[in-house]
Amino acid sequence: MKCLAIQMIVLYQKHLRRYHNRQCIYIPSCSDYMIQAIRKYGVLKGIYYGYQRIKRCNGALYKGGDDYP
Repeated sequence: MKCLAIQMIVLYQKHLRRYHNRQCIYIPSCSDYMIQAIRKYGVLKGIYYGYQRIKRCNGALYKGGDDYP
């Protein structure tokens, strides 16, 4: 299950990310952050943390770093 979730995110990164108008304001990107969270906390909690990060991603804010999960 963990590998499938990570593969879906990698698929997004390789093929769908380019269709967004803007770049993620965080370092690491929200999708990389979600992969790290899934590896550390498991699928459900990792997706939850990734979703919370994506909700905070707003181009009006400064471009800076965010702690790893």
